[in-house]
Amino acid sequence: MREVISNRLASISIRDLLLVEAVAQQRSFRLAAETMEISTSGLSYQVRKVEEVLGRAIFERGSKTTPTVYGQVVLDEIAAILEGITRLEALRDDSATPFGQALRLGVISSLAPLDLLQILMLCREHSAQTRVEIVCGMHQGLLRRLLNREIDILVTAGQDIPDG
Repeated sequence: MREVISNRLASISIRDLLLVEAVAQQRSFRLAAETMEISTSGLSYQVRKVEEVLGRAIFERGSKTTPTVYGQVVLDEIAAILEGITRLEALRDDSATPFGQALRLGVISSLAPLDLLQILMLCREHSAQTRVEIVCGMHQGLLRRLLNREIDILVTAGQDIPDG
């Protein structure tokens, strides 16, 4: 991978990409600078840095700032990179919660409410951001749902559960 990314290209930060994208969206360095809470000269410097690394202009500067033909290709790539970064952030956020965003919990109907409360408190303790969905039913029906991946965890009483 090191061979693919040159040192010059590696000098471009995610923030640089966001700044270039802001200029494209606003069609103005001044408006993009306000949006990104940076000085216009600082924004211009960062965009020029990206252009120098790439070796070509991304924008035609004038009364309206518009992407060059090459710049539009670059902007499409930047959008894809930023989308990938957003997906990475989501993965990071999901991994921060052991159960992900939702935990589907199958519970036998005869489980005592106090036992269910203790299970819910344990889930909350390990992952406060996870939404817990409770499905009540009989053992065999819940086991079928577990095997069909309709629930994530089965809480039952002493029945034999087949492997898998």
